[in-house]
Amino acid sequence: MFSVLLTYVAIMSVVALRLGWHLLFKLDRYDWHYNKISIWVIFIFSVIFWPLILLNLNFLIFPSRSFDSYGTAECERERDRLLRSPPKCGEVVRYSQKHSIFDEEVVGEFLFESVQIEAALERQLENSPSQTGSDYVAILNWIRRREINNHAPADVPESWTDFKYIANELTRSGEGKVYCKKCEKIFPTGTLIPIDDKAKRGWNFERLLCGQGHKLLIIEKGHILC
Repeated sequence: MFSVLLTYVAIMSVVALRLGWHLLFKLDRYDWHYNKISIWVIFIFSVIFWPLILLNLNFLIFPSRSFDSYGTAECERERDRLLRSPPKCGEVVRYSQKHSIFDEEVVGEFLFESVQIEAALERQLENSPSQTGSDYVAILNWIRRREINNHAPADVPESWTDFKYIANELTRSGEGKVYCKKCEKIFPTGTLIPIDDKAKRGWNFERLLCGQGHKLLIIEKGHILC
C-alpha cells in the first residue's frame, strides 16, 4: 500500500513540475490577466487527480489550450499585436462576419471604401470618447496607414469583432456594397431588409437580410432581463 502511495506522489510531483514549468516560462501577461483563476484551478486539480490526464495525454504536451479554453487571452494578444503592427490596407476593405452570438449562419460579404470607414470612425470617436477602449482606435490606425491607389480588397482581421457595428452603420447609411454568398450576387444596400428586435426580453439583435431572406449581418444591441 505504501509503495502505491509513493508511486502516486512521485507521478504527482512529475506532473506538478511539468505544469509548473509551463506556467513559469510559457504563459504571458495576457494569460495571467484573463485566466488567472482558471489557471490555478486547472493546475491544482490536474496535479492532485493526475490519473485523469491519462484520458488526454495531449494536455501535458499542449497545456495552454486548456488554460485559455475560451481564447480570451489569445484574442487580446492578437488585438494588441494588430494595434502595434496592422496588416496592409488599401482603398477598399472587405468584411465578413465570422460568428454570431448564437452561431446563426451569416453569409454577407461587405465592401467599403477606406475613406467611408475613416469618416465613420472619426465621427464615432468624436461623439463617443468612451469608444477609445474598443477596436475602433486600432481600426482607424489601420485605415489611416492605407496604401493610396491600392484597390485590392483588404480583409478585416477576425479579432476586430467590433467592426460589425461599423459595417451595420455604414450599410444602413447606404454606403458600400453587399455580396450574399448564398445568392452569389451583389445587393444594393437600399434593398436590404432590416429585422430589428424591439425591447424584447433576452438578447435583442439587429439583422440585415438580402432580398431572398438570407442573413447578411447580425449584431447584438443589448440584453433585457425582465
